[in-house]
Amino acid sequence: MADTGHWLTEERPPEHAEAWERAYDAVQAAVVLRYPGGGDVPEFLLHVDGDEAWWRWNDEVFHDD
Repeated sequence: MADTGHWLTEERPPEHAEAWERAYDAVQAAVVLRYPGGGDVPEFLLHVDGDEAWWRWNDEVFHDD
């Protein structure tokens, strides 16, 4: 992820959407969020800002409309 890590600390300019999506996919492939009772959460967004991180999750996979 060394070649995409910088995208996680910058705003996502529209002209760089494809590169940002590649970075997002790399994070999704490397990180798993699990329910407290077990099992993987179907979809989540990981937000990173400096030394803080938080997430939002959903019971269903996000769809691009």
